[in-house]
Amino acid sequence: MGNENVPAAANDDSELPAFFRRRLLTPPHASAYLSHHLGCNVAVATLAKWRCLTSFGPPFHKVMRKVVYARDDLDAWIAARLGKAQRSTSETGDAA
Repeated sequence: MGNENVPAAANDDSELPAFFRRRLLTPPHASAYLSHHLGCNVAVATLAKWRCLTSFGPPFHKVMRKVVYARDDLDAWIAARLGKAQRSTSETGDAA
């Protein structure tokens, strides 16, 4: 029988906008990428603040004077911030 309703693999880029498939993303594209994958808005200004004031944000690179984000770095940063998967909001994570 068909697998029409099975979602594409998580690493399948065919459903993403063209700029999401680039290896290096500009801050506006990185903002859109993070917003898409986190489900909440991450403003370009927030990325700029994280770069200048904190070490919380994703790693970035400078090519000459241009700031870029490697897509693999963004994916790793997202994965590092995800909490343990839970089945209920009442789970505390203390159970063995």
